[in-house]
Amino acid sequence: MYTNLKTDPCLQRVTEYIQNNKHRIKHCDADALIEALPIIFKNNYFKFGDIFCHQTSGTAMGTPPAPSWATI
Repeated sequence: MYTNLKTDPCLQRVTEYIQNNKHRIKHCDADALIEALPIIFKNNYFKFGDIFCHQTSGTAMGTPPAPSWATI
């Protein structure tokens, strides 16, 4: 489950991966991607009934980059 993925260690690993593979990333700016990831993965909000919640642990299941994140 993606909720078991600890955000900060994953961000560190993915950042290292991107930095080590910048030569392979041609479709976007690698540094911009590194800056965007914490925004994407630390600002997950969802609605449960009438209550809005901020997910503070793990990765949201509906986040588009979550499967790649889990694979790395």
